[in-house]
Amino acid sequence: MIGNGTYNQPKGTWSDDSTMTFCLAETLLDEEFSLRKLSNRFINWVDWGYWTPHGELFDIGNTTHSAIDRLRTIEKPELAGGTGVTENGNGSLMRILPLVLETSKLPISKSWELIENVSSLTHRHIRSIISCYYYLNYARLLMQGQSKENAYEITNKFVSDELKKRSIDSDEIKHFSRLLNGTIQNLEYEGLRGSGYVVHSLESSIWCLLNSETYKEAVLKAIHLGEDTDTTAAITGGIAALNFGSNSIPTEWLEDLVKFEEIKTLANKLTEKYTIKIRLSDVPEIGNVSAANKFAHDFSGYRSTFKETAKAALDTKKRIEANDTETISVDELAESLFFYFRAVRHGGGDADRDLVNTHIELIKQKLANQEGMPDDNS
Repeated sequence: MIGNGTYNQPKGTWSDDSTMTFCLAETLLDEEFSLRKLSNRFINWVDWGYWTPHGELFDIGNTTHSAIDRLRTIEKPELAGGTGVTENGNGSLMRILPLVLETSKLPISKSWELIENVSSLTHRHIRSIISCYYYLNYARLLMQGQSKENAYEITNKFVSDELKKRSIDSDEIKHFSRLLNGTIQNLEYEGLRGSGYVVHSLESSIWCLLNSETYKEAVLKAIHLGEDTDTTAAITGGIAALNFGSNSIPTEWLEDLVKFEEIKTLANKLTEKYTIKIRLSDVPEIGNVSAANKFAHDFSGYRSTFKETAKAALDTKKRIEANDTETISVDELAESLFFYFRAVRHGGGDADRDLVNTHIELIKQKLANQEGMPDDNS
């Protein structure tokens, strides 16, 4: 964001971390997700500067470069990644985050295979795969509205259980002990590393988030560790944005970003693909509170942060009470209903039938108007 650093690149330039992340994000937009298509995008990056800020490659890790060379000829792309202990760089962890959109649709135990395959294109050692699995489970919980602290606690349980189920060598699990013992946040800053080793990158990203109150603070802490600064910051920045919300990213950082509009377009396409569209036939009958609860959880959820969701839901509730419902969207109503049911669950007691019915009735009316058909309950 200053320019003319290690590789003498202009201000706003992003590196291989982002390039490979964008390649994965774009592959998720394909009609069917394909490891071969993702591999071809990586090859095009190396050969032709695909998804680079200035049309040419200027930085690539040795393990990643070797794996991409193998991807040119190997029959099964998932076998291209290095398997040596010394090949546990952070090259798959740094690009893995978009995959959370796909793994979030899967049972936690079943997401392992997909994460393993995507990591293994460049990094096939179990340590790199565990790191990606841990990171995406943590990201998934942040997306679901868990606090960064709760997400850390739950992730440790999920990951520990999964590693035991898969009979992962205990000597490998020991490499993650500083995370899995639940006290990573208590380490001294001087005890962290910003090196290219995947476990260092994972530890530092979780620590920086747990010990920060803003996106900017988390990312700058990651950078100030030194060494592999772009990657530590990229890994930290991904989960920091999920926790604090994309609006927390400093405006001046976004404005200076090379190809910002292209990146925003890619993000918007992903949002559109992975946002469930509500149809009139999906909406339960008015009066069925139990079905309304299930509907709200199936078709809505937390925004990037609990606070953002609470603020939006409260605003929707006030607009309903003021009979100012014309501009409220179906998604806002579903979100408000979701948040209300979550509040009832945590607070105890029974749901207000009239409030629930009002939400469902408005959703039905709006969808009936959108789909050009009469509302069955009108």
